[in-house]
Amino acid sequence: MPLMKPRRWLGYTIALNDLLPDAQEILDRFERSDIPLDDTFGSSSDPAARPRSTILYVGPGVEQDRLLELLDLLQGIPVHFLQADHAGHSRKKIYIGALNLESGRVAPFSPEVLASLRKLGLSAGDVTAAILDASTLNVLTVKSE
Repeated sequence: MPLMKPRRWLGYTIALNDLLPDAQEILDRFERSDIPLDDTFGSSSDPAARPRSTILYVGPGVEQDRLLELLDLLQGIPVHFLQADHAGHSRKKIYIGALNLESGRVAPFSPEVLASLRKLGLSAGDVTAAILDASTLNVLTVKSE
């Protein structure tokens, strides 16, 4: 039986908030790539909540190469913030359009943060640390429909 996901993505879960303004474009990009999109959320949430900005939530087990591959896929689509799970609840999960319902700290996605994520040889822990080190803001990104 063939693998359903490319080997480098085994163990990962990627979900997209389908209420993002660019959700259709993002879905089209996933369809053309070999990065697997596992699920959508947003319109199926109760209550449905449209994000005011785009947060990319990154679990503590997400490897540098996988995160950069996903960021390259999203190039040109606004990503406003990065949020790292420092507690370890979602090891290799990435949520595009996370809602941040608990108003956790986030890092503004900037060229400086991207440069720190592109440094050669970062471990998954280093990726988490780079995001946490740049996390200075508490934002709530949801508005009720």
